[in-house]
Amino acid sequence: MRSIQALNLKSKCFLSGELVLDLSRLFECDMEDLKHELYQARNVVQRRAQCGNDLSSVLEFTSFLEPYKKVFHQLICLCRIALALPESSATCERSFSVLKPININMNNIGVLNKTVLI
Repeated sequence: MRSIQALNLKSKCFLSGELVLDLSRLFECDMEDLKHELYQARNVVQRRAQCGNDLSSVLEFTSFLEPYKKVFHQLICLCRIALALPESSATCERSFSVLKPININMNNIGVLNKTVLI
C-alpha cells in the first residue's frame, strides 16, 4: 500500500524511488526506464510547483503526464494502475452490491423470454 502512496502528491514519500520500484516489480515494469522517469518527474513537478501550479491528486498528476506518455511510459502505467485499484475491498463489495439488482433483472428477463418461446 505504501507503494501506491508514493504516487500521491500529498504524500511525504511522493515518487520515492524504492517504493515506486517495489510497485513496478509487481507489474513487471522496466526498472531502468522507470528510474530515469522518476528523476525527471520529480524535477517537472518541482518546477511546476515553483510557478504556483501545484498538482493535488494522482489523477491530476496522470493527466499532466499524459501529453508526455512516450517519455513517461512506465510511470503513467503505474499511475493508471494506482487509479484503477480500489481503496479497500469494501469498494469492490459496494460495486458488486450495485450490480446485483441489474443481474437479477437480466436473469428475470431471460426467464420471461424463455417462457414466451415455450
